[in-house]
Amino acid sequence: MQQNANHDCILIVDDDEVLLETLVCVSKELSANIFTAGSKAEAMKVLKTQVIELMILDVVLPDGNGIEMLKQVRDIYPRLKVIIITGSKDIHNVVDALRYGANDYLLKPFDFTDFLTKISNVLSINKITEDIQRIYHTRNTLEQTLEDKYHPFLIGISPQIEKVVDHVVRVATIDTADVLITGESGVGKELVAKAIHQFSLRGKKVFNAVNCSSIPEPLFESQFFGHTRQAFTGAVSSQKGTFEESSGGTLFLDEISNLSLSLQAKFLRVLESRKVRPVGSNRSIDVDVRLLYASNVNLADMVQYGTFRSDLYHRINTFEINIPPLRERKEDIRPLVHHFCSYFADLMKIDLIQPEEHVYSYLEDYDYPGNVRELKNILRKAIILNDPDSDKLALSSFPILKPMRRTMPEMPAAVRGFQRLSVLETIEAQWIQYALLEYKHNITRAAKELGISRPALHRKIEKYKL
Repeated sequence: MQQNANHDCILIVDDDEVLLETLVCVSKELSANIFTAGSKAEAMKVLKTQVIELMILDVVLPDGNGIEMLKQVRDIYPRLKVIIITGSKDIHNVVDALRYGANDYLLKPFDFTDFLTKISNVLSINKITEDIQRIYHTRNTLEQTLEDKYHPFLIGISPQIEKVVDHVVRVATIDTADVLITGESGVGKELVAKAIHQFSLRGKKVFNAVNCSSIPEPLFESQFFGHTRQAFTGAVSSQKGTFEESSGGTLFLDEISNLSLSLQAKFLRVLESRKVRPVGSNRSIDVDVRLLYASNVNLADMVQYGTFRSDLYHRINTFEINIPPLRERKEDIRPLVHHFCSYFADLMKIDLIQPEEHVYSYLEDYDYPGNVRELKNILRKAIILNDPDSDKLALSSFPILKPMRRTMPEMPAAVRGFQRLSVLETIEAQWIQYALLEYKHNITRAAKELGISRPALHRKIEKYKL
C-alpha cells in the first residue's frame, strides 16, 4: 500500500473480513496508514516490518488469544498503543486487557463514531507523551552541555579543594589505578569521577555512571554482566552488561557500600579477572575498563563491622580522593555562588545577577548538610523568587536557613543492651534513632537525612534492632 511518512500507522487485527473492510473504510477519515491482519501470525509479521503506533486487536483470533498476544507485544514493543475489541458479554476480557497494558477497549457491536473517537484519543495521548519526552530530552541535553561547560569540582579557593584538584590531575593519567572517591552526599563525587575520566587517556571514550543502590539484587548480574536471549523470562534478545558497554572507557560505581556481601563476592571476581560471563552464556568476555568508585560512608568501618569484604576494600582502595564537606571549607562558598549564578543565567536564559554583599555572610553562616548540591538548590530557588526587575539577588529571596540539630537522642534500649557494639556503632545507632524520630519513621526522608540509601537504612535498623 502507498504510505505517507507523516501519518500514523495503525494495524487492525480481526478475522472477520467484512468487519475488517468496514473498519478500513471508516479509518480513512483519520489520515492514517492502515494495515490489516486476519490472524496473530499475520499481525506479528506486520509489527516486525512496520513502525506501528496503534494496534486495534480482536480478542478472538483463529491462531491464538488476543490477550495473550497483548502480553507478548507489550514486552517486545513497549511503546505500541493497543485498543482491544471484545464481545459485550466478555467484560472479563476488558479487565484482563487493561491489566496487561491495553490503552482502551471497544465492546461489540460498537458505534463507528465511538471507534474513531477512541483512536483519536489514544493517538493524541501518544503525541503528548512524545512531546513531553522531547522537552525533557532537550532540557537534559542543555543541562548536560552546561555541566560540561562549568566544572564545579574546580570551583574553590580553599587548600582542601586545591588538594582534590591536584590528586585528580595526578591520578587521571595513570590508567592502571582504580580510584575510590569518598565524601558526604552532595559534595560532588560524580563530578570528580567525570574529571578523572576527561583528563585520562580514555577521555574521548564512554563514561558510564551506575548507582549500586538502585539495582535490585536479582537483576545485578544481568545489569552488570549482560544476558543472552531467553536466559530468563522476558529476555527476548541478548543484551550487553554495563561492564561490556563501558569497555575501552570508564565505569563509575556510586554508593558501592550498598552492595550486599553476596554481590560483593561476584563483583570481586570480575575486578580480579576483568572478565564477565553474561547470564545464560557458557563463555566469558574480556573487558577493558577503568573503574572508579564512590562511597559516602567509611568502608574501613564497614570492614570492621563485617558488612564489607576486606579483600574487596583493599582491591578498590588503590588510590583514595576524599572531598571535604562544604562546612569545612566556607571560603569556597563565594566562588561557588558566582559559578552557580552564571550556570542558572545560562539555563534560564536571563541576565546574570549576583547576590547583595550581605547575602554572602548569611550563606556562610549555614552548615549545608546537603553540601554543594544543597547550595545549588538554594540559589536556584532564590533566583526564581527574586524580583525580575532587580539587578541583585536580594536576601529576601532566600529561604530561612535553620542550623542542623546536632543533639544526640537517647540511646535505644536494644542498643544499650548489646555490649559488643563499638563506640562508632553506638554513635551510628544513636544518629539513626534520631533521624527516625525526627521524620516520624519515614524511611525515605530519614535515609536522605543520613546520606544513605533506603536498603542500607533498612539493614542498619535490623542490625541495631531499632
